[in-house]
Amino acid sequence: MQVNPIVKKDLKVLSRSMKIAWAVFAYEAVLGVVFLFALSILTLSYRYRYGYLQSYSELQFLFPIIGGTEVGIVALIMPIMTASAISGEKERQTFDILLTTPMKTFNIILGKNLSALLRVMVFIVASIPIMAVSFTLGGLNWIYLFIYLIGIMVFAFFAGAIGIFASTFTRKSIVAIIISYVMYSGFYGITYVPLMIAAILDSVTGGITSDALIIVAGIALLINPVMFFIELFWVMLNEGEGMVATIFDSFSVNIFINDIVWLIASAIIIIGIAILIMYFSSRIIDPIKGKNTRK
Repeated sequence: MQVNPIVKKDLKVLSRSMKIAWAVFAYEAVLGVVFLFALSILTLSYRYRYGYLQSYSELQFLFPIIGGTEVGIVALIMPIMTASAISGEKERQTFDILLTTPMKTFNIILGKNLSALLRVMVFIVASIPIMAVSFTLGGLNWIYLFIYLIGIMVFAFFAGAIGIFASTFTRKSIVAIIISYVMYSGFYGITYVPLMIAAILDSVTGGITSDALIIVAGIALLINPVMFFIELFWVMLNEGEGMVATIFDSFSVNIFINDIVWLIASAIIIIGIAILIMYFSSRIIDPIKGKNTRK
C-alpha cells in the first residue's frame, strides 16, 4: 500500500522525537486530574444522596466527562497542528519546493491533515485505559467506545481541514491559528441558529412552526461535530431516545428514525464537508488552477 510521502516523513520525525512523549505525558496528566476530580465529585454526590459508598453504575458518568475533555483538547490543538501546515512552509521558504514535487496539491493537503490526525490519535489511544474504567466498572456497552473513537477521528479530521484552509491564504502561522479558531467556532454557532429561530417562532406562535424550517434545523444539527458527541453521550447515558429526537418531538415533528443511524449519517456528512474544504484548499495553493500563492 502506498503511503502519502508527507505522512511517511512526519511519522519518521515523530518517532525520533521526545516531544511526542512529553506531550502524551502532559495530556495524560490533564486527563488524570480531570478523572480524579470527577471521581471525587461523583463519590461525594452519591454519599450525600444515599449515605453510603458510590455504586459502580455511577462510574459510567466518567466517560462523557473524560470524552468531553478530550473533544475540547482536540479542538484546541488541531488548529495549532494544521494552521501552520502551509503558512509554516511559506515562513520556512519551502513552499515553492513542495509544489515542485510530483504530488498533487490535494495529496499535499490530505497528507498534512492525516499527519496531524495520526498525532492526535496517539493521544486518544493513550487515554483508552482511563476511559475504560466507565466500561469495565460502570457497565457501559463497549460499542459506545468504538463509536466515540470514530467520532473523535472525524472531529479531528474536520478541525484539521479548517485549520489547513485557514493556512492556505495567510503567510503567518499565528494568524492562521486565530482564523481557524474563528472559522470553526462560527461554524458550530451558525448550525444552532435555525433551531433557535424555530424555537422562538414556536413559542411566539403557540406551536405553529414551519415544517421546512424544522427540517433545516435538523440538517444543520446533522453537520455539527459537537452535536455528534452530545447525541452520543445522551444516548449512552439514557439508553433510550436521543437528545435530537427529544428536541424535535417537542415540535411534534419526527424526522429522525434511529439514533445510531443519525450518528452514522452525521459522521459521513462531516467527513464529506471536510473533504470539500480540503479540495478548495488544494485549489487555492495550486499555482495553475487557483491563485498563485507564490507571489
